[in-house]
Amino acid sequence: MIDAEITRYFRDRVLKGRRFIKVEWCRAIIANPIKIEKQESGRIAYWGLAPEMKGRVKVLRVITLPNGSTLFNAFPDRDFQMKMSGEKTGAKE
Repeated sequence: MIDAEITRYFRDRVLKGRRFIKVEWCRAIIANPIKIEKQESGRIAYWGLAPEMKGRVKVLRVITLPNGSTLFNAFPDRDFQMKMSGEKTGAKE
């Protein structure tokens, strides 16, 4: 069952266009991100590992509405780079 806290865009475009992305992965990344960044629009970007994803890219970027929980977008982030310190960056607001 798909969580009720998703936008129409996420349901109609993301889940249908990127069929490999799972809502459960997005929820897990929001719960335990490796990086968080607030965007100018107020939306929040979360990065996390999705080891279940096939292919080389295992980092998934999940975008939520400003409430931090309603899923808006998600996609593999091929350009993700982070310091190797292992620390999370950003803060949940």
